[in-house]
Amino acid sequence: VETLIDAITGVLAGRQYIGPTLVKTLEERIFNQSGYENSLKHLSEREMEVLTLLGRGFGNVEIAQQLSVTTRTVETYLARLREKLGLNNNRELIREAIRVTHTG
Repeated sequence: VETLIDAITGVLAGRQYIGPTLVKTLEERIFNQSGYENSLKHLSEREMEVLTLLGRGFGNVEIAQQLSVTTRTVETYLARLREKLGLNNNRELIREAIRVTHTG
């Protein structure tokens, strides 16, 4: 009841009210995003190259050719990228690679 009274009093005074559930959701999103951005900083130069090529639409074979490595090595880099970035599958990795490549 006190929360409701505080919310109404605040709104009547011209302030905005954001409920605790929304605050928690926003905090989690900010934390997760900053954690993600921070994890990009911990990628090796080679991992960033793989991520960039993936974001530019290259497939595993093309990435391997560009970097003069085997496709198995590319697969290892992709698995490591998924792990470091907390992504569950290749679809999520490709989406993030495109985002990173096109937003800088």
